[in-house]
Amino acid sequence: MKRQSIASLITCVALSVMAYGQAPDSKAAMVQIKKNLDSSTKKLATMTWVETTTIYKGDEVKSEIKNQCVYGADRKVSKTPISAPAEDSKSPRGVRGKIVENKKEDMSEYVKACVAKVHQYLPPNSEKLQSINTASKVIVQVLDANSKKYTFNFPDYLQAGDQVAITMDMMKALFGGIAVKTYLDKPDDQINFNLKYSVLPDGTEYPAETILDLPKEGLKIVIKNDGYKKAGG
Repeated sequence: MKRQSIASLITCVALSVMAYGQAPDSKAAMVQIKKNLDSSTKKLATMTWVETTTIYKGDEVKSEIKNQCVYGADRKVSKTPISAPAEDSKSPRGVRGKIVENKKEDMSEYVKACVAKVHQYLPPNSEKLQSINTASKVIVQVLDANSKKYTFNFPDYLQAGDQVAITMDMMKALFGGIAVKTYLDKPDDQINFNLKYSVLPDGTEYPAETILDLPKEGLKIVIKNDGYKKAGG
């Protein structure tokens, strides 16, 4: 027991050195993170938006899928496929336009599994994060102590060995971004993705863009959310 306490102390010291500068009050930080996530989820639950999933192989678009999204009564996102719009002045024309139009290939099972995995993590569940914090597992990295920018690392978020890292601008009370390190069925089948947040005119934070690189497949998946408006409006 004594040996374990000494090991824990050494770990805490090492983490303090890693998180250079003055770390924020963990309780206040968790309150802010939970507030942002819950507020964002509550406001977005009243909206509808367009989700565009694009798969790239190098610079070539291999597939592009658009869905109209809205939260259902079960608090889960319901998606309705959007058919390709009629060509207008803003649409790609000529050969390039035809290429984009025809890139509606079915995703492989592996890519589908990766995309499904992304949606399990984003946005993070505030209660899961709180549970990890209560267990004193959160690692804080100070990015800029003066402007109060920090990254909060939450290990074992959904499965053993994974990690959700949330960057916060505590001074502005806004998310900077979210990075996830996880895997599919086995730890050696790792996938990493990053989420960028943006802010709507009414101040609502929303997940604007998620980028998932699959180097083994030579693919990059970009999931964008835009066109937010009140549902039923």
